[in-house]
Amino acid sequence: MHKAEVLSVRDLGFSRPRMYEWLALYREGGLGALRAKPVPGAKPKLDGKALDWLYRTITLSNPQQFKFEFALSTRATVRELIRTQFKVAMSEVSVGRLLRKLGLSPQRPLPAPFTPEFGPQTYT
Repeated sequence: MHKAEVLSVRDLGFSRPRMYEWLALYREGGLGALRAKPVPGAKPKLDGKALDWLYRTITLSNPQQFKFEFALSTRATVRELIRTQFKVAMSEVSVGRLLRKLGLSPQRPLPAPFTPEFGPQTYT
């Protein structure tokens, strides 16, 4: 390898052995051998169309339109929305990951304030 090639490989954050590994793969199988392989794991429960609908629904509508008690898109409300719309069961943790994947974050209800004179207060 030329000095310029080694510097560019290092600039990209790869090691020299990794570069030789890629060269060997290319020599054996061409560009097809260098293509990314599918990531192993479970098949996603929601497809791209469903994720698009969910994103638009969360960002452009009010949860009260779907008969939810609060006007917040909490993990629980999004979970219920997924269950009723797509007949898919998901945990609240999975819903949180899904929201992050969509670039969103779940909203949290404000805690009820507490005053010593009156005890816990509720929002009305």
